[in-house]
Formats: sequence, structure tokens, C-alpha cells
Amino acid sequence: MYWLVHVHDGPSSFTGWSFKASMNWGARPVEIDGRRYAIMQWMGRSKQFIEKWKRATGYVFLECETHIFFLAGDELARRVTGGIPLKKGEYALTRWSREDFIRSVQWTGGA
Repeated sequence: MYWLVHVHDGPSSFTGWSFKASMNWGARPVEIDGRRYAIMQWMGRSKQFIEKWKRATGYVFLECETHIFFLAGDELARRVTGGIPLKKGEYALTRWSREDFIRSVQWTGGA
């Protein structure tokens, strides 16, 4: 299962503002399985949005403007951090191309 979460980026969207303000690709970058992850800190008042999604059991993709990002779940996040759990408000993120996203979610099984 996967989730594609549209992070609304309009002027009245606090979640969109928080997501953009949290983008810091230089923050603790780590290469895992050929992808560059960064551990970021959520910049909004409430960390509920990112806490909910980083603990989801399916794969979580966040789409903001024209970009798609993959949010590391708990197991992958521990690989990124060397086994240390992420603190509240911290999350690990990597950029994906639209082609990578489409390839990853395409159904290849039979009926």
C-alpha cells in the first residue's frame, strides 16, 4: 500500500508553509540504497502532520508544487540514522522523480 499526500501550498495553508520551511537538504544527509536522504526538523507549531505520516504502515509520498518526496518509514529511518529513532518532529526525506514514483506504484501482477 502507498499514500500520495498532496501538501497544499497555497497562501492560507499552514501545513504547506511548514513543509516548505522544513526543507533543509544539507541537514544530516545520508546515502541509502543509492538515494540521498536528509533528516529534517518540522518547522510548524504542530508536529502532528509529520508524526502521523512518518508512522504510517504503507509507503508515503508527499507531493508539493511539482515535486514528489518519499518519506522514510520507521525501519528505513533507523537505517538512515544508524539505528537511532527519530525525535518528535524529525523526519527523513528523499526526492523522487515523477518517473520513479510512477514506476514504483505501477501494478505489474496479473488479474
